[in-house]
Amino acid sequence: MTAKASRSNAHPIVFLHGLGGSRQDWDDVIKHLPQKKDALAVDLPGLTGHKPEPRLDPLELASQVLTSLRHHHAPPYHLCGHSLGARIAGEIAATHPDAAASLCLVGPLGASGYGFTERMKWKAMSRYAVLKSVADDQMRRALAYGFTGTGKAKTAFIERAMASRTGPRAADALRTLEKYVDGVLEAPPLIRQLEKSKVRTLLVAGEDDPLSPPSEVKKLHQAVRGSRFVEIPGGHYPMLEDPARLASLVSTFIEGG
Repeated sequence: MTAKASRSNAHPIVFLHGLGGSRQDWDDVIKHLPQKKDALAVDLPGLTGHKPEPRLDPLELASQVLTSLRHHHAPPYHLCGHSLGARIAGEIAATHPDAAASLCLVGPLGASGYGFTERMKWKAMSRYAVLKSVADDQMRRALAYGFTGTGKAKTAFIERAMASRTGPRAADALRTLEKYVDGVLEAPPLIRQLEKSKVRTLLVAGEDDPLSPPSEVKKLHQAVRGSRFVEIPGGHYPMLEDPARLASLVSTFIEGG
């Protein structure tokens, strides 16, 4: 866990990254936050080369993240997650609402669940054997899926993900990724978890996001009473493609509370 921009005693904004990512995915968003905002970005368990846990479903991940957060800052937190990180942030808000001052979900995975075809697609592209053996050029193309443009942030994301395939703990990181996907696919849809939530919620969808389409995020918006839905240009990675816009959305939403 890395703390960034600690400037006040207000409830911190906690940023959770997605599959294949790291806390560095949020660096530019944090830089664009107003100076008075406290923020910290968290590396999810396992994806940075630690030995994978037996269970890595969203509920278990939420418990691990919340336990770690409480060692650094007292709750509540403004939770902001992307992709898998959004799924975990939503689980924290659902199971420990007193720990969530607000909730921002960016391209959340598992918003309304997955059909058979989608489940098979996710499983096929997350298997350890596939990730370990696929050629580097194919892997880079796969990692670019979900981006709508080019730039240094996209390139850095791809290279960070590629680096996870090397080194003494690479096998553990790849097995963890497989467990994460299986955990999301087997977990109840996020709609079911949050339909009774009273936590203030912002839902952000990229208009060309193929991994978490706006239509799926809208279903979650309709299920979560009082939530706000914003569709923005771009794909699955707005924190990398347009960090200034996302930082403005998040900070404005929090201040609106």
